[in-house]
Amino acid sequence: MSTYPLIDVFKLIASFLVLIIHFRPFGQMNGNLDFASAQIISRVAVPFFLITAGYFIAQKGLTDQNLKKNLYKYLKLYFVWSLVYLPFILLWTSFSPTPFTQDFVIILRDIFFQGTALHLWYLPAVAFALFLIRLLLRKYSLKVIVMIAFVLYVIGLFADGYYGLVPNGFIKEGIDLYLLVFASSRNGLFFAFFFVSFGAYVQTQHYETKLSEDHIGFGVIGSALLMVAEIVLLQVYKTPFDYNMFLSIIPMSFYLLMLGLTVELEDSSRYIQFRTLSSLIYFSHMWVFYIIMVLANVLGLWGMIENDFLRYILIALMTVGLSLLLMKHKAKGGKWVKHLF
Repeated sequence: MSTYPLIDVFKLIASFLVLIIHFRPFGQMNGNLDFASAQIISRVAVPFFLITAGYFIAQKGLTDQNLKKNLYKYLKLYFVWSLVYLPFILLWTSFSPTPFTQDFVIILRDIFFQGTALHLWYLPAVAFALFLIRLLLRKYSLKVIVMIAFVLYVIGLFADGYYGLVPNGFIKEGIDLYLLVFASSRNGLFFAFFFVSFGAYVQTQHYETKLSEDHIGFGVIGSALLMVAEIVLLQVYKTPFDYNMFLSIIPMSFYLLMLGLTVELEDSSRYIQFRTLSSLIYFSHMWVFYIIMVLANVLGLWGMIENDFLRYILIALMTVGLSLLLMKHKAKGGKWVKHLF
């Protein structure tokens, strides 16, 4: 039985929010709705995944053994899912107009920094964050580690949401050079390190037992309003490089975690599968998209995926169907499926 059913509900919702970021279902309907859904509401999804990962890892103890175990777990998942996406990587390389050596360099960069597929960056990022926490705990307290991670997060802001605030000059040139090489600051060092360590710190302090329901409720509402204000103002006055990293996402993810930890749901057993389902949706949705693209190209069915909203619905339904089949196969004793989640 799920210990925190609302956390599992939030994770399932977050997995569909990630699909909104990638497939923009409202892009052809309304520009404001598209921006609000893909660049504001959905952007809390990954920080929530990260902060909860840190929280529940810390719940079992921040021992060297536990951190090492989870580090290897994420690296193993990254290896397995990279193999799943390997045919599409090879297909992309075979049709790429750029020289093979350039494609090879890009693939190497992506393996270590961006993920072998668009969304798989999450796995090596968490693994790297756990590596840093494990390393630094030998000398520093977790509180100090969170402070170090926050400084790195703030630095990373200027290669993401706060990019437009950087004045022209050698600093901006340095950031541009960094982005040319590494493509993004949404990685283990500047992004995941903070949220994973912060989630671990939150667990050690047991804030869920110290905050009232009213405090948490006002925190969620206030953080949501801050997110809207911060992202809209930056979008209007200073163009962000991307929409992954903002300051308001920190309290938003924190209060969502507190809400998930403190609110109880009736018949929580029905939510026990949501955690696994959300993971499979996250990891497999791009595979489903690639399959749809290949079939549309081979069968000449581009009309069925030209509409943004219908394409989102199709991908979401097929991804959920595939995920449920994989879960069912594991329940029947399927051995290879266990390596996917």
